[in-house]
Amino acid sequence: MPQQLPREDLKELLDIALREYEWLRREIDQRIVARSQLINFIGAMAVLASAVGTILLTGGKQGLSGIFIGGIGAFFVLAVVYWRTSNKSIIRLGAYLQGLEGKINILTVELYGEVTVEWETRREDVRQQSPKWLIKIAGRVLALYRRGRLAHPTDFKHIGRP
Repeated sequence: MPQQLPREDLKELLDIALREYEWLRREIDQRIVARSQLINFIGAMAVLASAVGTILLTGGKQGLSGIFIGGIGAFFVLAVVYWRTSNKSIIRLGAYLQGLEGKINILTVELYGEVTVEWETRREDVRQQSPKWLIKIAGRVLALYRRGRLAHPTDFKHIGRP
């Protein structure tokens, strides 16, 4: 049986865990905003590219338009790679937050008898219950779903499980 810590120490651990949880939630929010800005930028670039491509094609500069379209294609490939990498980092943060929720809940159950945070845990349960295999495969390709176990916070040494 784990050794029980004094109530004041448990409250301090809870405060630290909640601050870490808040900081990581903010990190996810910032990454989502950055990803959204990238999508808006890609849309603007697509409009600009189509206008410039049309001007080049109608102006008889097919050679230049091919180089231009190739450059735009490379830009879009890089943007998709960035978007996918961003999704993967958000998923990794979510997995870590899920573990942190477990730690926070251990403390809140110990201190107050209640589970308090469970957003990431519930959200992952919903993702894993997706009924369509095609949706799961597409989600994994686009880095919207996890592939196996990711990093989690370490377990408490002196506190039991709820």
